[in-house]
Amino acid sequence: MTGLGFGRVGDDPGNVVALPSGDGRTVQIVGLSDVLRMFNGLDRDLRKQANGELRQAARKIADRLETKIRTASGPAPQTAAVRATARARNDRIVKVAVPGVNVRFSSESVGGKRKGAVAFGANYGPAGSVNYYKVARNEGGYFVEPAVDTTMSTASDEYQNALVSIMRKWGLL
Repeated sequence: MTGLGFGRVGDDPGNVVALPSGDGRTVQIVGLSDVLRMFNGLDRDLRKQANGELRQAARKIADRLETKIRTASGPAPQTAAVRATARARNDRIVKVAVPGVNVRFSSESVGGKRKGAVAFGANYGPAGSVNYYKVARNEGGYFVEPAVDTTMSTASDEYQNALVSIMRKWGLL
């Protein structure tokens, strides 16, 4: 079996599944694409069951991450509106979309910026010279990255253990 690991983009150029975070950043899982391809070799009914179990394991972690993002604090006035949009996605990999739904603003754009840009700015601060967010630029993020980092400290082992258990159950290991 190919090695499985978690990291930030740029850690390993090999076999990776890049998970877009919606803000231009991604988290990559090394070796996962080969592992998920192994599931495709199962009989249709078994594949549906195995994939369902993997979705359940990934969703459990994604739900926890969604909760952390929703309860995190950030200094930008738009933070609360953006946090409320975080949504865990049902997939075989851990996915949380921010903004997961339309940000609750009165117009399609705020100060000429699209809603996605508002979510980005609320988390990182201004990208240009105009500061709509009333906070300093923070490349580490104010609330999304800290939530991801604390969740990933245990989630990578949890996800890998679930994946190995499911693979053993269905004869892939």
